[in-house]
Amino acid sequence: MRTLVVITALLGALVLAVSAFAVIPRARASFTGVNKSEKPINGFRPNVTFNVTANGRTLTKFEFETLGCFGIGRFPAGVDPYSESQWRVAKVPVGKLGNFNAVVRPVLLLPDGTKMVARIKGTFAKPDQTAGTITYTMSINGSACGPRTIKFNARVAS
Repeated sequence: MRTLVVITALLGALVLAVSAFAVIPRARASFTGVNKSEKPINGFRPNVTFNVTANGRTLTKFEFETLGCFGIGRFPAGVDPYSESQWRVAKVPVGKLGNFNAVVRPVLLLPDGTKMVARIKGTFAKPDQTAGTITYTMSINGSACGPRTIKFNARVAS
């Protein structure tokens, strides 16, 4: 009987300890950050943005910019080349411990026939900041590339 009580107490303490590390994102917050894997072009960096629902369990309007596999060539001075390469995911679920890991099919906001499958993965270190990765494959007109991985950081927009 004493052993059962000790085991129950230890399991309860373990559950409390694990839940203490759970970090849910700030409800109704807008996050903004950068894709740290691609270099600035013309002084512009590729962005990552998303919103959080009222219950903190879903990321909405998750948008990220990448030139991807097919982004080559010259870019006119003063023009943000990433603004034409915005990808959007409607929803990304957030787990009970503040982590997210979803396989999605992002949509290119300025469609050109390119298709993408991506895994968006990350963890909230604090309610107002997160870090993660986006690993994707792309295809267009029979050509395919990937997987490629983007690392990103995001914080609550000020």
